[in-house]
Amino acid sequence: MKNYVSETFTKELLDGMNKENIYLVGSECGSGKTTAIMTKLIPYAKEQNKKVLFLCNRKTLKKQLDHKYKWTTKYDEMIEKNLNLTLKMYQSINEIMEMNLVDEIIGMDFDYIVIDEAHLIYDASDYDFKAHRFIQFINEWTPKSTIIALSGTPDSFLKLENYFTRSIKQIRYINKENNKIRRVLLTTDKKEFKETILNYLDNQYKTLSLVSYAEMLKIAKLSFANKDMATLLSEAHEEVEKYMDDKDQYVLQKIIEEEEMICDVIVATKFLDVGVNIETHQNFLVAYYCNEMINTIEQFRSRLRFEENSSYHLDLLFKVMTKQSSTNKIKKIKMYLQRYDELYKAYGTFEEILKHNPKQKFKVGFGAEPEDYEQYNQITRQLKLDQLSFYEKLSNSDNLLETYKEVLQEMYPHVEIVTLQDLKVKKYLDNLMYGKEEILFKNDEAKQKFREDMRELNIVTVHKKNLPSLTTICDGIKSLGYVLEDKRVYVGGETKYKRCWKLTKSC
Repeated sequence: MKNYVSETFTKELLDGMNKENIYLVGSECGSGKTTAIMTKLIPYAKEQNKKVLFLCNRKTLKKQLDHKYKWTTKYDEMIEKNLNLTLKMYQSINEIMEMNLVDEIIGMDFDYIVIDEAHLIYDASDYDFKAHRFIQFINEWTPKSTIIALSGTPDSFLKLENYFTRSIKQIRYINKENNKIRRVLLTTDKKEFKETILNYLDNQYKTLSLVSYAEMLKIAKLSFANKDMATLLSEAHEEVEKYMDDKDQYVLQKIIEEEEMICDVIVATKFLDVGVNIETHQNFLVAYYCNEMINTIEQFRSRLRFEENSSYHLDLLFKVMTKQSSTNKIKKIKMYLQRYDELYKAYGTFEEILKHNPKQKFKVGFGAEPEDYEQYNQITRQLKLDQLSFYEKLSNSDNLLETYKEVLQEMYPHVEIVTLQDLKVKKYLDNLMYGKEEILFKNDEAKQKFREDMRELNIVTVHKKNLPSLTTICDGIKSLGYVLEDKRVYVGGETKYKRCWKLTKSC
């Protein structure tokens, strides 16, 4: 990691900030956005007797920030530091707005408001339906505040510009090459996915793995029963005690308080994709057993923080899900969009829809929890349309692995992205070609053996039992730097020229 954000946060920049803009620090994850706020903005504001409100999105992150920047221990006594700094969660703002607690809103008179992980106002709006209330707070109740938004995936925040009354002014941009990723690996095979993780662990890598659902944490416990591992889930989950034991809680506590991962494997749900840091002291593998949008992919792997001159690296591993997985998501999204259209047809505006929200009349303990109409806001709808486009691209793909490679190559243009199958084929070809400029398959027996080997390595035709043709093999090895041609070449012996298959490395 290089080019830290603190280099951008000069006194000249801070002097020039005004209240007419929202200043967006769109900088790659791990580039020190939060550190720049705490080491540059907070002292700057303190010198001028100004107050800073720092807003974050997860309880886990708030705990880590409290521990690192707000409180310290001296002689067993908790002492507050950075007295001009207040840490709150987005959700507390949304609750204040929802309950119309005007006195509390007026009391929040801050000179600076920092929105951490600002992309989540948009990206999390499919389960946190109060994004419109948060934007209302910024628009109506912060005219005296300078607003600074931080994000490692800023495109999502930029989609909100039309909802704000202020313009967004971006003062830092993403450098896609500013990370420690060495290689990205893809597989469609569940067994191969698990075996690859175990191989990495045997080679002294630590592993951080993302799953979609809490129930998958149980499977992870069984899969890595012989490893030093922990499963982590949001403490807000209603069944957190079912999935996290005392050791898991202790591992999470160490991450929050010391930014240290004290076990070899962590399997976690999406709650860990925000804010919290884990310092690295060796090579890491980040594994994804899920179908997630690109922002979640980037944010989750970015929990790992590498020092500027660190020699350690990071590999990513993806279990590419089936088309059916994408199809199921598409069905749910289309059901949401249909319901959205029904409500707007019936009531006309979002404000009228909320007047009929059954959630407002619901009392705990009286039957099943009703549908919350608040989810049918324009921001959530826009996110759902983005999700629909992403999952339709996967569902309509003729080659899911290649489509995933395209998506990831756009995210990480300088990184080698290969399938595990490609690696096996390349290893076979490298061994075959070792010390040679070319290989000639001179007769039918030699060609047959080569075709059988290629089939074993999963370079197959539509009918997997059939042997792959020369064309199929060519297509399968082209991206690996090899060429297979049907050539008329001189081979000596009885016939000077003969039709052979010729294997060479491409230029």
